[in-house]
Amino acid sequence: MLLVEDEAAVRRAFARALTADGFAVDETETAESALELANGGTYDIIVLDMSLPSRDGVWFIEELRAQGLETPIMVTSGRGADADVEGALDAGADEYVIKPVSATTLSARVRALARRTMRATRRTSVGDLQLHAESHTASGALGSASLTAKEFALLSLFVEQPRRLLSRDDLLQAVWGYSFDPETSVVDVAMHRLRQKLARVTDQIAIESRRGAGFLLVPTLGSTPTSASSSVPPGRLNG
Repeated sequence: MLLVEDEAAVRRAFARALTADGFAVDETETAESALELANGGTYDIIVLDMSLPSRDGVWFIEELRAQGLETPIMVTSGRGADADVEGALDAGADEYVIKPVSATTLSARVRALARRTMRATRRTSVGDLQLHAESHTASGALGSASLTAKEFALLSLFVEQPRRLLSRDDLLQAVWGYSFDPETSVVDVAMHRLRQKLARVTDQIAIESRRGAGFLLVPTLGSTPTSASSSVPPGRLNG
């Protein structure tokens, strides 16, 4: 992984904790050098301080994404205002951690992001639905659809855990990785778009909304016997 932090003491503490967790860590202190390293190597995760000398973290994120590199980025910042968080996430960051944060907590956050990334790199299927991580698409008997990174991560959760009821809090933590205001509509908006795309891909599987509880992946009433068979064990949907 790549650790970008200009405060030497903080960088050393983070690097020690991450190395103890088994990560191979490259360190740098500027956005420019970080971009050079990111272009020259293959990293699983980048931990990026937002307040860097010369150019800030947003510049780095925008440059990296403009070059087509999708390496997951965890931002660390002492700024916790909504505008700062939204700016980093809109630029292409995957996680936002507000400082001060202990090295052990940061390392735990990195492990969680790594687990989500590993899930997103697998091709999974249920019924006639297949997910393709390399292209962020879903395909089924009716066709295929391109998914955003968040939509792909959401659908992966349902495919990996069919028939499990997932609450809004479950989805927020697993896909967005940090806490929103409880009244936020971000999950509902993302799920509405995802369900529309899913309906264009398959008529065998749908995501149902359970009022006050969350969402559930289920076979549709008109699905074929192979995807809705009573012989399918609990917790699985034919795949």
